[in-house]
Amino acid sequence: MCLPDYCCESMIEPFLRQNIRIGFYPTAADSSGIILFPDAAAGFDAILLVNYFGFMTERVEMCARQCRERGQLVLLDLTHAVFETERAWPADYIFGSYRKWSGVEAGFAWRQGGENVVLPAWPLNRAGLRYLELRRRAREQKTAFVTGGYEDERLRRAQLAAFSEAEEMLDADYLSDTDEENKARLRSLDGAYIKARRRENAAVVYQYLARIKGCRPLFPALDADVTPLAVPVLAEGGQRAPLRAFLREHGVFCPVHWPLSAMHRTGPACRELYENELSLVCDQRYDASDMVRMMETVEQWERMQFV
Repeated sequence: MCLPDYCCESMIEPFLRQNIRIGFYPTAADSSGIILFPDAAAGFDAILLVNYFGFMTERVEMCARQCRERGQLVLLDLTHAVFETERAWPADYIFGSYRKWSGVEAGFAWRQGGENVVLPAWPLNRAGLRYLELRRRAREQKTAFVTGGYEDERLRRAQLAAFSEAEEMLDADYLSDTDEENKARLRSLDGAYIKARRRENAAVVYQYLARIKGCRPLFPALDADVTPLAVPVLAEGGQRAPLRAFLREHGVFCPVHWPLSAMHRTGPACRELYENELSLVCDQRYDASDMVRMMETVEQWERMQFV
């Protein structure tokens, strides 16, 4: 199995746990976004492709087609593009998670073409109930922390500990269905609203990025077919950490994709992504006024840094 060298640790660990030999093909940032070099994976039986942040649909589709033409099994991770599942992807297996999009503890996986394969159905077991309880508790504690003005350090530590314990469960041999509450929430998701609100929010972010110099968008434009997970930017020259900290001090929490681990094997070009990428939030919980506040905070930081 050959993975992109720009990926999450949780994408590497399952293959190692199953004693599957893995390698990494190069990725890099350029003026058009993220470029892939899947030819480096030609000696592997299978390749994993990722539609990064929802911006990579055409590029990933082209790479998938090339890999299948040379006889490779193609696995496609649509966690960053869950609303692209109805597209006729040239992939053998497709999977993803809704957690980053809605907080719903559910995912999807299927095999395309060939013989019909029935994936196993696991019951909701004690491990699943424990995981869902940890996630529920962490969400409630985070909500209390935010509504309390980000001041209760005890709540902050408690919600981080609960999230961490839940993630550790996923890293183990976790096999469980989700519960009826999450299934109902999944069925009730308004995909059209989510897509429209995220695009509206991202459009505001891009308007500000056009005049901000302290960071630049990883993808130069919000194309018409993009539903963004976030708006990734590159804050170069060691500026990501201070920018992220400044946003946090003003109540804006932006993740990075992704922390490096001992499992990663990255080329020098990919290091730029790990070291400089910051994901500006644009999800449907927020509106244009929230985006303005976030981006004016970025501008405030820039004025302090580049006077």
